[in-house]
Amino acid sequence: MKIRNSLFFAILLVLLCSARVEAQTVTALPPAETAVVGRFARGPIDLPRRVTASEFDALFGSTTPASYPAELQVRQFFANGGAALHVVRISPEGALAQALLGRADELTGLHALTVASDVRLLVAPELSMVGAGEFPALLGSFRAFLEPRRIFLLLDPPPGLASVSAAVAWVQASVPVNASSCAIYFPYLQVATSSGTVQAPASGSMAAVFGRNATWVSPAGTSFPISAAGVSQGLTTAEIDALATNHINPVRLLSGQVVPWSARTLDREDAEKRFIVVPRTVLWVAASVERSLAFAAIADNAEPLWAQIRSGVAGFLHGLYQQGAFAGSTPTASYFVRCDPSTTTPADQQAHRVNVLYGMALLRASEFYINVVTGVTFDPQRVVEVPVLRLRAEGGELFLPFPTLAGFGYQLASRPALGSGTWNAVGVPVNGDGSWQRPVLPQSGGSGFFRVEISSRR
Repeated sequence: MKIRNSLFFAILLVLLCSARVEAQTVTALPPAETAVVGRFARGPIDLPRRVTASEFDALFGSTTPASYPAELQVRQFFANGGAALHVVRISPEGALAQALLGRADELTGLHALTVASDVRLLVAPELSMVGAGEFPALLGSFRAFLEPRRIFLLLDPPPGLASVSAAVAWVQASVPVNASSCAIYFPYLQVATSSGTVQAPASGSMAAVFGRNATWVSPAGTSFPISAAGVSQGLTTAEIDALATNHINPVRLLSGQVVPWSARTLDREDAEKRFIVVPRTVLWVAASVERSLAFAAIADNAEPLWAQIRSGVAGFLHGLYQQGAFAGSTPTASYFVRCDPSTTTPADQQAHRVNVLYGMALLRASEFYINVVTGVTFDPQRVVEVPVLRLRAEGGELFLPFPTLAGFGYQLASRPALGSGTWNAVGVPVNGDGSWQRPVLPQSGGSGFFRVEISSRR
């Protein structure tokens, strides 16, 4: 493998060693890890921080949550049983749309979530508060970031939609018909705060509801109550039907409980993707399979590797079948896996790509939603970029986040002087899998220099 030394701040060491690829399993990633992006009263800017309710109060909380839409959603998340989430406080300066999206090269705004590799749900209440002329392009940019990372967006209707017809008109005019990785709820909730009852969208509450249930469980009906004081307006049967028909999930007050009354995505084009359970399960399974394929980067692209991939993915899907994730009553009616010459062609082998194709019967037995996940295999000519190291201060701690690549091992090291002394390991080595690492730096009170040592695992 080759190294492209493009940045002086990180040092790469390549150590060649023999590789032994052992039996592999697919490890399930957290299915409902949630992030909230928006403006908050205080706290570190453009630095994702995973917090509990008490930690949120200490770092980001204010005495006037009604003034901060993102804070209201965080508090609703915790009020509905959420345990922890990632918070990204965007810049309070400048245009809202620009602050929300941020910049990829600076890891700001939405792009700050690049380092939070396990996030599967996003709440961004101010996304729909930008100007009507800005929203479609901004939503497109959000989707371009989220969908390759397999993140589902809980979109909020903009404030001021006073009727069902207004909500339907806004969705039809502003949201593409193929938005399968997005869902929206209407009307707003009535939420009790320290300064009185206010109206707030349901996204933060629903993120917590999602987290209480498996991805294949449809989160709608009286079994999925929302903790809220009420809803901003009642709905007639005709209005509920109009919302659901247009893929807007109604929220209603029923027997004293606030409940979501449907579980549809904003995809009005593809019948397979119209129910939330399908894209959420597909995204989560694909993310888990993709992360677990990291081992292939040190293996030759041939049948022994393919057999291991088939076994690992089939074992993972069989475990989901045993939990009731699929519609089939037998394994063959519930899922299948292929990784062989029909999925990985000679051209793929030459390009060091391995493709695993699998199907899941999510709605009806033997009717499979088919997906393909691609991994990289061993390539002695692979060029590896040296990562940028950016020191980040967050909550009284110092971090050096950096990306990893499958097939390489990473070790943070330090020494007191740049030009002399021994480099000492900081923390434990990690195997790259495509995710980001965020090591915490020791604070000794003196100066120090750090590098990331990267070694080939083969």
